[in-house]
Parts: sequence; structure tokens; C-alpha cells
Amino acid sequence: MIRGALPACLCAATLAAQSTSPRFPAGVASGEVTAYSAVLWTYTRSALDLEVELARDAAFSSTVFRASTSANAANGFTAKVEAWPLVPSTTYYYRWKAGFEVSDTGRFRTAPAASDTAGLRFVFAGDSDGTRIDGRPAYNEFEVLDAARREDPDFFVYLGDTVYTDSGKRSTGPAATLDEYRAAYLQNRTYPALLELMRSTSTYAVWDDHEFRNDFYPDGFGPALYRIGRQAFLEWMPVRDSFLPTGVECAGPPMLRVIRWGVEAVLIVLDERSCRSPSAARACRGSSGEPDLAPTLPASVRALAGLRDPVSPACLAAIADPTRTMLGRTQRELLFLVLRYFPARFKFVVSEVPMTRLYALPYDRWEGYAAERETILRFIAGNRIPNVVFVAADLHATVLSPLSVELDGETVPAATEIVTGPIAVDPLLSTLSSYPAFDPAYVKLLPPLAGVECADIEQMAYGVAEVDQGEARLAVKNKAGEILCEKVLGPPR
Repeated sequence: MIRGALPACLCAATLAAQSTSPRFPAGVASGEVTAYSAVLWTYTRSALDLEVELARDAAFSSTVFRASTSANAANGFTAKVEAWPLVPSTTYYYRWKAGFEVSDTGRFRTAPAASDTAGLRFVFAGDSDGTRIDGRPAYNEFEVLDAARREDPDFFVYLGDTVYTDSGKRSTGPAATLDEYRAAYLQNRTYPALLELMRSTSTYAVWDDHEFRNDFYPDGFGPALYRIGRQAFLEWMPVRDSFLPTGVECAGPPMLRVIRWGVEAVLIVLDERSCRSPSAARACRGSSGEPDLAPTLPASVRALAGLRDPVSPACLAAIADPTRTMLGRTQRELLFLVLRYFPARFKFVVSEVPMTRLYALPYDRWEGYAAERETILRFIAGNRIPNVVFVAADLHATVLSPLSVELDGETVPAATEIVTGPIAVDPLLSTLSSYPAFDPAYVKLLPPLAGVECADIEQMAYGVAEVDQGEARLAVKNKAGEILCEKVLGPPR
């Protein structure tokens, strides 16, 4: 267990430099914020009795909420408290105390009331490998999160792969025990850019595969790994694990959450790991033993891309199998209910993986579960649900694209997708270039083939969504805050 001492890979002096309080070395965070409640989080190095207090001013001249809890070995020395009742559209400040020791002060803003027309601005990004090699970052200092914080967002959507427990940069190999998973989260909290963003605004955290293992699905990796990954995520992120749906096909209650932001927006946060069917990659292995690089790419384009081996019918059948799912039946039906009936001008679907059909290595993305993907897009288009926006990461690239579907013999628009990141991993171009069959000319073929309006596969990035008076401005920016892609939805002001 991680008791009083830090893991050997983490230096106490390094951690202390990230926080003004040595008893709270991983800072503070808030999450799951609604109009009337918020989850408050912190971590300590050892077992402590804690108190958290909340006020409407940074001087804490008038405390409006106070609660006690404890950080101990059973919860990995993390602590969470749900604060309520709160007032809508209000900025709150919070801090933790352990005796005379006081944490840094965190801040968040509650959502507007259901009938409020107040706008919002939020930022989103994912894919943050904080592994250090000899004390130095394997990739960078998470600089895009500094740029994201400067946007002064109402909240931050942490879009999955919040840690890389199986990073190829880990000298000890993939994490296998709960303590090793906890240590991966702790290591990511040695980056000031992440600590400061989570301190300065609230976070809606989403897991993806690397919180468990690359391309994770429960049947392929076993219940023990799922339990460890789930527990570590719930300990280290300011998330609520109550009032979740259930599904007989799921390894655990899916982390589906619905967050209303007045009349302007609703966030639908999906869990695409707990109920996921096995990957089709095994059915798509070629003569080399590796999965086909682009099995659904049209034959004429495959030849141009240097992919000359035919794709097996079994591979295509597996990808199109209607019994395979990412969401499970219960979660999918709840998604449909919120999309169709929830009163909001913009509906942001927070997805761990992209919806856009990109053809290259589709197995872990929505296009690798083609039937369910089409079912969702058909539902949106068939019910004429306007202003649906999918936000995703995982691709390690920027992609902005319209999503369409065949309906009654015609191609009709369904939604928009904006894919962003990464924070700190190799960008997509570097990954693709490592495949012997990859032809760089394929990059030029991709955007028109996939209907992509804008793409960047070389830079670290984050997304920004600003909604006001029936208009949504979407953008992806690099670490300098420079726009890589942008789009405006809805009527002009």
C-alpha cells in the first residue's frame, strides 16, 4: 500500500513544489458539479482526519458548507465529499484542513438553474501520459493544459486516458496491482499544469482504455483488472459513483452521467468500457498476424495506400455484427431518451473514442462497432435532433467533421464531431509512421474520403466550446492557444 512514503519513482521534493501545503501534495479538485451540488477531492500522504469547508469568497469570511472525513489506506489516502445544497450560477471556494495544515484553495462555479439562459465555456482534452524517465517527463509538461486554463472555462472535461497505466515508457512494465495504479495517478499529479487546471475549475472526468489496459474490454482482460482500474479511477478523480445505471452485459455499473447547464446545454457522458463487446481485431488478422491496417477502406483506395492483401469476409462480418456493443442496451436507451427529450439547445455527447469513420485501425473506435454506430446516428437523424455534438479524444489528433448516415436511401446529416488531444503522448502521425505498411500519401487521401473538414495529426491540442444565445463556437487549439480548427453551429447572434 502507498502509506507514508512515496513510491521510489516519485520525489517528495518534486511533489512538495507543486503545492503550498506538503500535507496535500496532489492539490485539490472539484467535479460532478450541478446547479446544487459538487464533489470535492484531495489526497494526503498518510492517514489523516480531514475537514473541508466551502465559501462564496476566497477569504472564507462566511463558510456555507463544512464536512469531515478521513483519508486512509483503504481509499489510497484520497478523500471525497459531496457538498450540497448549493446555489445555481455561483462561484464557490473550498479548502481542506488537517489540524493546522491547510490545502491550496480550489474554485468552481455551479451550473445555472434549469430555466436559466446563461451561456457557458468549457475546455476538453485527453491522453496524458505523465510517466517520468529518470525524473524527467517522457513527453512534456502538459503545456496544453496551461493554455486551456487561460480560457477561464466554466469546467474541464478530462476526456479519458487520464493516466497510462500501461505506458511503453514505464521501466517496470504495465501496472498490475492497485498500488501501482494509484502510483500512476499520483505521478500525473506531479505536473503543475494539471494541478492548477483542476484547482481553478471543476472537472468532469472520463475513463478510456489506458486506465485499465490498451484497447480494454472486460471479457478480454478479466474482472480483476477491471475492478482495480475502476477503484483507482474512482479514488483519484472527483467523480460520483452512486445513482449509476446497471446492465446485465456490463462488468460494473456504467459511468453514464447527464449534466444540465441551464437551457443552453446538456452533457451526456458515456462509458464505453464497462459494457464493451470483444474487439473485432482478432477476426481481422492478416498473414503477418497483425490486424489489417484499414479493413473498411474501399478496395481502390487500399491499393493507393499500399494495402494489397484482400480483407477477409469474417473480418468485415465481425465489424458489422449487430450484437456487438460499446454501450450495452440500458446505457444506449438512456442516451436515446436524453437526446430526444431533454430540453437543451446543444447536446454534447462526451465519448471516449471518435465517431468519425477514419478507416485506419478502426477496431477500438466506433467504426469498429459499425452497427451500433449506425443505430445511434440513425436515431439522431431520424428524429431530427438538432445541434448534437460529439466530443472525443483517444485518436492523438485533431479532427473536426460532420457525421452523416444513410436514411431512406439518402445521406443525411446527423451531428458534428470534434476530436482533440493529445496532452502528452506521441501524435497520430508518429504512430502511423511506425507501421511498415503505412504510406504517408494516405494522409492526403483521408480528409476528403472521411468527410473531415479540418485535421491536424502532428500537434498536442485541447478543445474549447463556447455556447451563448443559441450559438456554439467550437475550436481546437495548440499549446500556444493558436486555433487549429474551428466551427460555428446554430443561428448567428
